[in-house]
Amino acid sequence: MVGQCLESGVIYRAYASCAVESETGYAGGIVGLCNIGWITTCRFRGTVEGEISGGVAGHMENSLCEDSWSNGTISGRRAAGGLIGHATSLDDEPCIKNCYSSATVEKKLSSGTLGGLVAWAGDEVVAKHSYWCIDTAGTEDSAVGEARTLSEMTCPSAFNTYVDWNFSDIWMEDYLGINDGFPIFSDRTANENYSGGSGTLDNPYLISQVRDWLKLLESPYDWDKHFLLIADLDFKDASIEPLGDWETNKGFSGNLNGYGHCFENLQITAPLESHAGLFAGLENATIYNLCLKNVRAAAAQSAGTLAGYAIDSDISFCKATGTAIAGSHAGGLVGYSLRNRFYRCETSVRVQGYMSAGGMTGYAEQNTQFQYCATTENATALYAGGIAGFVSDSGLFTECRTTGNFFGVLMDGQDPALATHAGGIAGFCMNNIEFANCHSSGNSTGDRAGGIAGYCDRAPVFTQCSTSGSINGTDEESSGGGIVAICRNNVTISQCYSLASVNATYAGGIAAVLDGGFEINNCYVRGTAAGTVYAGGLGAVLYNGTIRNSYSTARVSLPTKSEGAGGLAGLIDNVTVEASYWDAERSGIDSSPVGTAKTTEDMTYPYATDCYESWDFSTVWTADSEMINQGYPWLSDLPPDPEEMPSEYSGGTGLSDDPYLISTVEDWLALCRTPRDWHRHFAVTDDLDFNGVTMPMAGTWTTPFTGSLDGRKHSFRNISMGVIDEEYAALFPIFQGGFIKDLDLIDISVMKCDHGAGFAYVLENATISGCTV
Repeated sequence: MVGQCLESGVIYRAYASCAVESETGYAGGIVGLCNIGWITTCRFRGTVEGEISGGVAGHMENSLCEDSWSNGTISGRRAAGGLIGHATSLDDEPCIKNCYSSATVEKKLSSGTLGGLVAWAGDEVVAKHSYWCIDTAGTEDSAVGEARTLSEMTCPSAFNTYVDWNFSDIWMEDYLGINDGFPIFSDRTANENYSGGSGTLDNPYLISQVRDWLKLLESPYDWDKHFLLIADLDFKDASIEPLGDWETNKGFSGNLNGYGHCFENLQITAPLESHAGLFAGLENATIYNLCLKNVRAAAAQSAGTLAGYAIDSDISFCKATGTAIAGSHAGGLVGYSLRNRFYRCETSVRVQGYMSAGGMTGYAEQNTQFQYCATTENATALYAGGIAGFVSDSGLFTECRTTGNFFGVLMDGQDPALATHAGGIAGFCMNNIEFANCHSSGNSTGDRAGGIAGYCDRAPVFTQCSTSGSINGTDEESSGGGIVAICRNNVTISQCYSLASVNATYAGGIAAVLDGGFEINNCYVRGTAAGTVYAGGLGAVLYNGTIRNSYSTARVSLPTKSEGAGGLAGLIDNVTVEASYWDAERSGIDSSPVGTAKTTEDMTYPYATDCYESWDFSTVWTADSEMINQGYPWLSDLPPDPEEMPSEYSGGTGLSDDPYLISTVEDWLALCRTPRDWHRHFAVTDDLDFNGVTMPMAGTWTTPFTGSLDGRKHSFRNISMGVIDEEYAALFPIFQGGFIKDLDLIDISVMKCDHGAGFAYVLENATISGCTV
């Protein structure tokens, strides 16, 4: 740091971690030569090599060195001292006071002199309460100072070591082991053990080992600095406290760039009534590209793998796995969030909160934003959501994706009159919350359960959102919706679709209840809506709103009565509908208080001329000529995922031990028009009469059927196949790799084509058994 310190010069609070080398003269970790100077509260970690070398000073004359220490390797050709190389003094006052060395000392020449504390000292040199460690120094010799063993110098230190040292203001015991047990400075501990850097934006402190992080925990003066993680840190299931001062509520306000590295296998438990996470709190902080792996956080207040709470912070490109449990709010990354941005973050964290729980955060308010975020684990709380449990005051969700199970649960001690909420993105929303391009394939369960949100009030907006999970109500007055369960006061739902299976007291393909002014524009439903009081393809109960250019093919059902079930809506008041339809055949419902009933043939490509009138097929809708959506129109900017399409059959999952069930002619026709199912397994459960139906084929020449068909001793009757100019006709043009068994074809006619067969025109690596024609 300094070559020479002369004439009353002072070196105070100097910290060096480096290599010092000198061909001639004096070499010191802090200063080469100090004459009539003062060295205080300094430390050196590194290597020093020179003619006459010292960990702090190469040569000290008529000077004072106090409250300082050194560690590393000190080597000299003529002399090497752990703290000082040479020392002289004109009087007998202490010139070394309250210092120690844990450095290793080496001599380069056989004639050289070594000293654990000082290599050579004049007769007047006095060292008071200063020590060297004989185990680390490699020598029991020193010109001055007191020798101690490693156990005597490390925490807990021996009673006769560090006598009269100031352990209240200057020093502190190293009870965390971040300096291998040797004392550290109480007011500047952070600079002592980082792996490099200076804490600035251009030269951040480097975190490369667990003890770097443990040191930061004890360094509140560095909580506003810049840090760079340069290695994965494995805590090996150790339990530590979060970074932050829970008594003063001070959080981290600096910058941490994870550089793609991970904190692994870490348990974080907050004391008393505080917050838990890697950080107790973030305030105006930036966290970037950080991985948290197998982190378990628990707190009485708020808990998240990254932070218990965050305020005005930016969290981007972060990933987390583990668990978070809290007495109030639990989040996959943050428990409680205020005015933060989450950008391109992913979690697979199981979260449970007494009040709220979400895959990103439990509770979010005042313009917290979630952009391109994804979660894959379960959330359980009174308010549970895939991204956030409870959201208020201008929240924004953009391009978010979730899977998993979201449970709105009444916890012990909570008022039984409270309603539980669960949503694929958010459980409960208030005041100007916007969802754009969000998708959930997760399952939501609660008194108010929705594919995107459980409950929303005061101007919520849903744009280009989609769902494909299972929505389940849990009490006698439950509400379930494919997009949202209950929405009130100026609701906008635009260009959304749902493939969800909805089961609740009030069940709607889009929403269970909409009230206080709503708009449903350019939406569709392809799932199910099973209610016990009201059920509708789009909504169960709709008040005061408008439906435009929307349709439903949802199977709508009530257990004991039909007057509460409708193809588009179960119950309405003051609702206007424009150019909106439901498939009366697929829904099983031939009435609705609003909307127009159509047949499957009318609504599937090529469309009837009086269906989808005035719809925008240039920019909003796409005609399904390629059967991506089984012939129904789909949103141009939101193509459906064929793998998420609901089955059109009477039961089953299409697996070998749970085949799709074919019990109606419509089931078979659904199989023929659904290429994504041509590798699945099917079983016939009833005799089917195809009289009046021109039978399509299951499969094509380029996409053959490769599954199985078990007739279970049933029959297909009155089959007519073949179209002019087609080359071939059969139930399956090519049947490849599977089996057909125990099915009879009765009164079959194959005409108007070049090649025809009953079951298959080409049978390849497949088996037909027990069948008749």
